[in-house]
Amino acid sequence: MVKTVDIVVLGGGLAGCAVARSAAAQGLRAAIVERRASLGHELTATGRAWIRNGTSESLLPLPGGSLKKRLLQELLDDGNVPLFCAAPAAVAMREDVAAGVVIGNKYGLQWLPARAVIDTTPGGTFAGLLSHARTSGGETVEVAYVLEMEGVGYYYEPVQRVPASFGCLRDEVILHDGQRNRTLLVEFVFTMTLPPGIRNGNAVAASEAKRRAGELAEWLRGNVEAFADARLSHLPPEALIRGRKPESGEAEELAWPGLLLPRYGAASENGDEGRSKLSAYAGLYALPASIGRKLSTRDLERLSEQADRLIEAVVRELSDAQPEPMEYRFGASAIAAADCLSSPFEDRGMDVALTRLSINGKAIADRMTASALVAGLGTSGMMAARALIEQGAKPMMLESNSEPGGTSVVGQVHGYWNGYRDGINAVRDKQVKEIARRVSGKGNATDGVAAILYQQELLREHAERCFTGTLLCGALTEGNRVTGALAVDERGLFAIDAEVTIDATGDADVAYLAGCDYEFGDPRDGVTQSCSQWGEEHWDIRTFKDSRYLSDIDVIYQDRYSELLRGIVLAHRDNSDYRFSDMLTVRESRRIKGEYVLTMKDIYTGSAPDDCVGVTLTPFDNHGIGSGYYAQMGLNAVHEKNKARIPYRSYIPKGREGLLVTGKSFSATRDAACICRMNADLRHAGYTVGLAAAMACGNGVGVREIDLSELQSKLRELGILPEWALTKSPEDGADAPNIAGGRYDFLRLLSGPKEEALRLGRVALRSADEKTRSGGFTVLAWHEEADALDAVAMRLEAAIRAGGLAASPLSEDAEEKELAFTINRDIALLGKAARRADAETIRLALERASAGGSVQYLSTAYHRSRIDGWRVPHYMRLMTLAQACERLADPELLPGLERLLEERELSGYVSDTKHGGVKPFFCSYLELSLARASARCSGRKGMERLIDYLGDVRYVLGDIARRELTDMTGCDFGFDRELWRGWLREQAVLAAVAYEGPVTGYTEVH
Repeated sequence: MVKTVDIVVLGGGLAGCAVARSAAAQGLRAAIVERRASLGHELTATGRAWIRNGTSESLLPLPGGSLKKRLLQELLDDGNVPLFCAAPAAVAMREDVAAGVVIGNKYGLQWLPARAVIDTTPGGTFAGLLSHARTSGGETVEVAYVLEMEGVGYYYEPVQRVPASFGCLRDEVILHDGQRNRTLLVEFVFTMTLPPGIRNGNAVAASEAKRRAGELAEWLRGNVEAFADARLSHLPPEALIRGRKPESGEAEELAWPGLLLPRYGAASENGDEGRSKLSAYAGLYALPASIGRKLSTRDLERLSEQADRLIEAVVRELSDAQPEPMEYRFGASAIAAADCLSSPFEDRGMDVALTRLSINGKAIADRMTASALVAGLGTSGMMAARALIEQGAKPMMLESNSEPGGTSVVGQVHGYWNGYRDGINAVRDKQVKEIARRVSGKGNATDGVAAILYQQELLREHAERCFTGTLLCGALTEGNRVTGALAVDERGLFAIDAEVTIDATGDADVAYLAGCDYEFGDPRDGVTQSCSQWGEEHWDIRTFKDSRYLSDIDVIYQDRYSELLRGIVLAHRDNSDYRFSDMLTVRESRRIKGEYVLTMKDIYTGSAPDDCVGVTLTPFDNHGIGSGYYAQMGLNAVHEKNKARIPYRSYIPKGREGLLVTGKSFSATRDAACICRMNADLRHAGYTVGLAAAMACGNGVGVREIDLSELQSKLRELGILPEWALTKSPEDGADAPNIAGGRYDFLRLLSGPKEEALRLGRVALRSADEKTRSGGFTVLAWHEEADALDAVAMRLEAAIRAGGLAASPLSEDAEEKELAFTINRDIALLGKAARRADAETIRLALERASAGGSVQYLSTAYHRSRIDGWRVPHYMRLMTLAQACERLADPELLPGLERLLEERELSGYVSDTKHGGVKPFFCSYLELSLARASARCSGRKGMERLIDYLGDVRYVLGDIARRELTDMTGCDFGFDRELWRGWLREQAVLAAVAYEGPVTGYTEVH
């Protein structure tokens, strides 16, 4: 696959898309660098869902979702490459010749080679990167903003007068028809003077616009009859911001606050258009986009014509060879290429060639200083910032999205599914409810717009230190201490030095960039839970389960940039034409290896650590498949609320100073982490870490040296730590569990001391109650007592011969469902022990096993969109059988495994279309699991299927296949299917190779 590009286009707005289309028409391949997760931001990010029809004043509706989808699909159809969630950090130069750009993103800094670079960003990125920028301050800008109101009554006039106190241009707002029934888009314009000495003027202006929008919505509801029953339903993340000509006071379409820009694109003496006028730099071009409030279809036509002329000039001047960079220039800094450490960017899924760069953070001239830095203003990060602010600190705050709030706001996961909701979370909800009453008429803590206004009010006095739309791209370190971070905004790379850094990115990005140890997904093979990108339904619906746009897109292995990009493309593919979220919402990400690792054993035994600083109260919730024998046996409590107590040590990366990690990336095993990822629990985790950081900064000590009892005392006062947090209550296991008392009691028993479990198991065998005796055998077999395993094997064999394998866990009959779970548990117990004596029982189970029917899902639109629900009825039984077979590695098991691999419902799930529809992930995972079990039993068909999966577009599945093949054969032909097939043809006999690795959940260690 060709991975080189001819040109790099900076900015994925309307101009960037036009340039990319023109380049493709001339046979050039372009990479588009865009910091957002979608294109066309001038309209989509600002909520301007209309465009003027030619020279008339009439408007054409332009649904934001449709525009995002169309722009991206055109880009892909042309063979161009979108690089979302990335921003230009430096220009790569060889003397005065461009050699591409350095981009910054959550994976660090990478050099993207190209023979030409075209700047289409509104702010003129070149100006900042090539030192033609000045610090913003004192400029007057015009800000246009659009808010959406639903439930509006009859109205006639398209203009509504408002009081002068709102500061609106001409004291009026303009009303545009929305695309839902009784919906209006309310546009208002105001001017403001930016504070002096700041570089985030765009974010400050947008924040002010949102606060004014909330006040305006409240006034409309109370003073205009048509809006009496309306509600504020949407606030876009960005405003349309333009500079103003000092001499006339009129808005200037091409200007950008804070930058001294030459007039890009002006005709030169020879008539060429588009050559950069910054200096005589070869290979640097710019296209100014006149994207104003009155954008029309004619403007888009002219933009396309300008792009065509620019690309004609680029084609004439394009160098034949790719220059090698001699230096990287960004703002007031320049670093010689020879002084940078470069290495391959290890990501085989990327469609462009990248080189990873590591630079000396001390060489960056643009830098700021703060006592505390909060990286990521999502569900946890916002509360970390709140804690610091309430303690009198003045933190610096970074957020990659244009809007803070993360998954619970930007990602539109506004509601709750369990979690510990008291404490500071309840305080936050009360404040959101009050805002919702004012702007929507109903006090609802899950009101997304009210949550935005709550955040803006919290940050009102701190907007100048809140850098939204700014990408974290590096960590500053001195030895084992994290001393701050690198970030990139529209003006390039800058550094923030901080005494304490809070990693609230949700993906442990700071920890990753600082080189901390972490895990991602299943410890053996990396499989994670599914992720989503929620869309908004155009029609009225009864409940969220009727919506078609809450799709679980796929399992995205976002530890790799290519997978993040694949997820964004898939999220566009079938999403809402009306509007959809601006971010992927992932349920699982990197988990740091901290000073303590929270385990399922800790949770089920009610462990109460002395340094407990947080709790959760949530059932086991995994949108996928768990990672331990508890999950295999169907034991994880999915209905009981688990009390998890989180130690402070789980927020501290092992061996690191100056860094705290909060959110869902704290230190825990995979299954334990999924109990601790609900909105309420993440808010408490963020606030807790924020308090700890404030104490460290205030007392001039490290994060390990704070007074823990003082922190716990504050948390108790706030209700974050309930009474049961620091003491072990009877229901947590102080009393002996009832061996027949249900799943939770069973889990407590299996997780507890072995000696006690064996004693109770032996006692249970003497019981007259059959269920108790059965439980006793299970407990003893768990600890691999030979007589108990014999009894379990006999029990399983009897159930199989009686036709028990037909029992479905999906049955509405309670007895049939319990039989299905019992059989799965027994297979898991025998597989865990891996005794040769039990191979015949497993062989019998394989002989009679089947998919149990076609791939099924529940009936609602929501459940159809959940990819983890697309499974065959006997899914977990087959997974458990596969895991037992690979530990036994007995060739006698091959006939049953190979028969299953040929079953129609269990095969054909390899996906080779990256940007099209992928096969149901967990069906693929089952097929791959059966294949690796077959291969480990010396099966040729299993090896062939593993080789097929080397080419699967889903990164994690290809990795599993390669790892298994390499482990079994001792060879490594990478992902080259033909080399592997050639090797396989040469093997007359294959050896059986048992899997002997640990299974987390049983072999958990701290």
